[in-house]
Amino acid sequence: MLDTTQPFQLLTPASIHLGNGTLQQLSPHSRQLPTPIAVLTGPAHPRHAPLWEQLDSHPSDHLIPLEIQGEPSDQTLAQLTTQAREQQCQSVIAYGGGSVLDAGKALAALLTNSSPLTTYLEIIGDAQPLTHTPAPMIAIPTTAGTGAEVTRNAVITIEEANLKVSLRHPNMIPNTVIVDPLLTLTVPPSVTAAAGLDALTQLLEAFVSHRAHPLTDALCRSGLTHLATALHTAYHDGQDPAARAHMSYAALLSGIALTHVGLGSVHGFAGPLGGLLRAPHGEICATLLPSAIQTNLTALTDRAPQHPSLLKYNEAAHLILQQPAPTPHSLLDWLHQTLHDMHIPTLHQAGLRPHHLDDLIPHAQRATSMKSNPIPLSDAELITLLQQEATR
Repeated sequence: MLDTTQPFQLLTPASIHLGNGTLQQLSPHSRQLPTPIAVLTGPAHPRHAPLWEQLDSHPSDHLIPLEIQGEPSDQTLAQLTTQAREQQCQSVIAYGGGSVLDAGKALAALLTNSSPLTTYLEIIGDAQPLTHTPAPMIAIPTTAGTGAEVTRNAVITIEEANLKVSLRHPNMIPNTVIVDPLLTLTVPPSVTAAAGLDALTQLLEAFVSHRAHPLTDALCRSGLTHLATALHTAYHDGQDPAARAHMSYAALLSGIALTHVGLGSVHGFAGPLGGLLRAPHGEICATLLPSAIQTNLTALTDRAPQHPSLLKYNEAAHLILQQPAPTPHSLLDWLHQTLHDMHIPTLHQAGLRPHHLDDLIPHAQRATSMKSNPIPLSDAELITLLQQEATR
């Protein structure tokens, strides 16, 4: 039954188009944007042809092509912002994976907010709210993972600090989102795995978040069911349109859910680890997930045996495994096998060593995501969680 004593809100883009062929919606929506438009993409130029076909009705001087390679950093974001301001860009179209979409959201925010970036950043900055509404933006994901197309934050690497932090504000949710699964058909298996496992992590963490409510629970249940049926198929047969559609849908739901109820210890560590190791975000989340689940299960059983998240871990196991009476331990076995099958490197292989742990814990404890974990974890518990990853 709905608990009416606990209010919640729903923040989404003004317009979401999801389904095969929905990229055709870009042309009419882009003509409503103020010009010039910063068109931000990644470096994979052959994959951009569908985008430019939809924009060919614009005069050339209305479109300002910008490119980002890799995950956004404070330095690359400064360069992009300078370029866009020099061209007097008034709006943004971001077309690509989660890194491109995060860069696009940050660029849209900085086009209208001129204070230094650190004014708005969490953890190492002042975490001040944006003064002005970001420039209008259209987000078009070409992978299925982060759900960045519907979230209100952008993850940015701070080069000098070797740390990833968030620029966050409710108004950073893009105005229009176009999710066309056909754009993901050419995504290679390694990226499919990392992105898909990131979406899985987000759905699981949002589902057991202590801030979860009936609406996000419904989104997570649907997302977990669709993702579980499609993840292995999309990895082994990327040209399967049904699997790609399930993955795109699940990723979208994961983004909406995390925006409203947060995540957990995996993503609490993902920022500091990403800055330290410079490994792909999805791979970091994937390899941390089993240890994080086990740590939460132990803490909940010991300190809060009646906590509803314990039942949710059982339910998640059922949704993912589709077995009559699976347990969270069955889910852990499935996760370990999936990581092995998809060749996800361990954090030790990515460069994590025991001597890194003491510096990582304070950053993780301050991360916004850690505050949504189903139960607060002690420094000792977090060290134990990471020790497993630093030595295997």
